[in-house]
Amino acid sequence: MPSVFSHAIAAVALGGVAVGGPSRVRIWVIGAFCAVAPDLDVVSFLFGIRYGDILGHRGLSHSIFFAVLLATVVTIFVRHTWPESPGAAKLWPFFFAATASHGLL
Repeated sequence: MPSVFSHAIAAVALGGVAVGGPSRVRIWVIGAFCAVAPDLDVVSFLFGIRYGDILGHRGLSHSIFFAVLLATVVTIFVRHTWPESPGAAKLWPFFFAATASHGLL
């Protein structure tokens, strides 16, 4: 079973292929966060949400919809914060793939 570390390593490997430039390390770190973000849904247990619920573990946060949403938000953030970063046409697919890779692993 993949761990938080293996999800992050997979995202950084994707970033090494997909994203270059002066801000690449920051972008790879954000991609690693995207790859582990779906597991933040374990916080739902603290609120009494059961494992099998849509907001439970491996529910909505492990979906393609979540990957699209997170990639969009993170791309906007990166482009706004670091204008010298690669364009959205490179960033969005990377952040999407990093997030979606969580379900594949």
